[in-house]
Amino acid sequence: MLMYEWGFNLTDFPHDGFKKLLQELGISLKVHLVRRESFGFNDFLWSGNNLEILTHCNPLTGEFQHETLKQRKDRLDYAGYMGLRSTDKGKLERAVSFIRRYGDTQWYDESEGESKFIEFPPREKLKT
Repeated sequence: MLMYEWGFNLTDFPHDGFKKLLQELGISLKVHLVRRESFGFNDFLWSGNNLEILTHCNPLTGEFQHETLKQRKDRLDYAGYMGLRSTDKGKLERAVSFIRRYGDTQWYDESEGESKFIEFPPREKLKT
């Protein structure tokens, strides 16, 4: 099955913007931790409605998982590195459009066709 991906580098949202993104796309607010054994930290995964969003930081709580980032003050609405994945290209493009419109990505980079900044684990190894 063909999988479409997109990545964003260091993404901020306005107050409750990430929550609105999830609601707009019909994705549950329930987050799953994805353990990165080789790095010793977790990433955050939201999934539903044939779309997955993986972030390095939790924009709903402000939580950072990586030890070097834990020294920072928790920051709501900050996703950090963010990846999107779907088998539905239109749904993925709709999410990208929302992020471009409401997220603060203007000073950073994005990667069409791959989740360049944060890597999704293989689906068969995805443990939540």
